[in-house]
Amino acid sequence: MSSEGPAKEGIVGFRLPGEAPVWWRGPVAEELNSGGFVIAPFDRSRAPVVLTPTHQSAEAPTEWPPLMACPVQQEDDKQRYQQKVKAALRSIDAGTTTKVVLSRAVTDDITVDPVAFFEALANTYPDAFVYLLWTPQHGCWAGATPETLLAYRDGSWHTQSLAGTLPHPTSRHWSGKEYREQQMVTDTIVASLTQAGFVPKVGERRAVVAGAVQHLSTPIAIEAAYDQATTVNLARQLHPTPAVCGLPREEATAAIAAIEQRDRQLYTGYLGPVVAESTAQLFVNLRCCQLWQDAVTLHVGGGIVDGSEPEAEWEETEHKAQTLRSVLQTIARP
Repeated sequence: MSSEGPAKEGIVGFRLPGEAPVWWRGPVAEELNSGGFVIAPFDRSRAPVVLTPTHQSAEAPTEWPPLMACPVQQEDDKQRYQQKVKAALRSIDAGTTTKVVLSRAVTDDITVDPVAFFEALANTYPDAFVYLLWTPQHGCWAGATPETLLAYRDGSWHTQSLAGTLPHPTSRHWSGKEYREQQMVTDTIVASLTQAGFVPKVGERRAVVAGAVQHLSTPIAIEAAYDQATTVNLARQLHPTPAVCGLPREEATAAIAAIEQRDRQLYTGYLGPVVAESTAQLFVNLRCCQLWQDAVTLHVGGGIVDGSEPEAEWEETEHKAQTLRSVLQTIARP
């Protein structure tokens, strides 16, 4: 991919948990040379792109690239989504898969200022990775994700197993279904890293809050030296995790393509900054949306396992959509 000319430039603002926002502008290409902001789609057959910063600032831009008009697209209503959940359950009953993660997109007619939305997300979710990006390839996306795909700090690589969802707050306790779903993710990540020659260290499971919902999370650490090749290889080994795809990975990916009948694009891909010979912090792109001239498309989903109920799965996606909707409604333009 050529990165010549301003048409191939992109811009991204991001806020790592506990840090101040940073704004990068620069060319977008498919090579990770001296670091940059990595943007990878859900489809692992498509190469990630990297925005290499030629301009950096702590101040938000005064102007944002023009937003595109929202395309006409068919979306899942409650009945259609529940039918897709039943199709996933048939795949599980047949033994083809043990878990299938389904997603849906919902578009709200609402006009927002992208930078104001980013700032509102950063203020609302201080413990999340918050970003706003625009590239010629992807248009404008924003999100606040609680899930680390891969991070290097203190001489170790870190990832996590994140799955299972409950509303927050709630009086309901975690069920066997949610514990099984999360344990499958943990076991698969550990097995994948072990097969790649690493020795994973598994921490204690705990609940983590992400806006209107909470999840079960287990930290996993790996002792290995830092270099960009390890960053690329580990990210490819981990993506897509069972938390956003299912099990087994190849069979679940095929089931998703057959059932969803849509391109997830950046939703459930991964993104984040990589600084050459220093640090890497990549996050799974959850709780995200596309920004259009006069609309916002929210992307949400949930894991389907044996025992999943179509009604409950629909309600889970509605709770997840509320995470971003609650912020959008505070800054919507009249």
